[in-house]
Amino acid sequence: MTLVDGRGKASLLTCPYHAWSYQLDGQLFKAPCMDAVEGFDPTVCALPEFKLEVWLGFMFVNISGVVAPLAPKLADVEPFLKNYNAEDRHSTQTWHEEWQTNWKALVENFMEGYHLSVTHATTLDWITPTELCEKLTAGDVFTAYRSNYSPSLPQRLPFPVDLTPKEQRSSVLVNVYPNFVITVGPNCAVFLILLPVRVESVVIRMSVLVQDGADDLAETKGYIDLAHAFNAEDKATLEAIQRNAKPSFHPIAHLAPEAFGGLIWDFTRQMTRLLINN
Repeated sequence: MTLVDGRGKASLLTCPYHAWSYQLDGQLFKAPCMDAVEGFDPTVCALPEFKLEVWLGFMFVNISGVVAPLAPKLADVEPFLKNYNAEDRHSTQTWHEEWQTNWKALVENFMEGYHLSVTHATTLDWITPTELCEKLTAGDVFTAYRSNYSPSLPQRLPFPVDLTPKEQRSSVLVNVYPNFVITVGPNCAVFLILLPVRVESVVIRMSVLVQDGADDLAETKGYIDLAHAFNAEDKATLEAIQRNAKPSFHPIAHLAPEAFGGLIWDFTRQMTRLLINN
């Protein structure tokens, strides 16, 4: 049975089915009526333990227990994110949606700037036009690029004091393979966790991260509205692409230049490696 769901605080975790309760370290605290069961040993009824890492304020759980640590493999992208202090931000709005598209198409869409000036002509083109995108770096478990802002865009506020002039006017987008993507900007960040349901359907957990004291700022509310707007555009586009994905007469073409399509190539190679190894 699911012990907890959503957000909140508790001193014990109590199962809503039979009221067994557990301490926050996972040890069984109380099991009603079980004292009458001969040989019952509460010490062997603890909740399971899993390896966990915290990176950029996010918790990554190693369910198998055999995977190598993640954080060292992300070291090459950390210099591009460090000054944004993403780990000090908190969620101001979280929402869940189900899109009728394959999850891999959503990763590719998030990690390429080639479509920005077309799909998002009225929402993002005047902020981060395609031609200002630049690929940053890639590794065994990630790929990343920077979307630079239009010179005419007003400065996004507030921003951490350590940001360089370039960082004040750009966002960094990262895909931690396979299904976590995040864009971190001066004032806000937005991340997506992709949970495939079927080949043609994915549930998305999305959240906007802000700095302390920024929840009710007009700039924050404007960013949240913007996030909803460009996500709606991506949803409509990707669902249309999915409807046309089955025909077998697709032409073969090259990817866009490295700054725009290089991230797709990184992701495709990673998926190929996973398929070969499994």
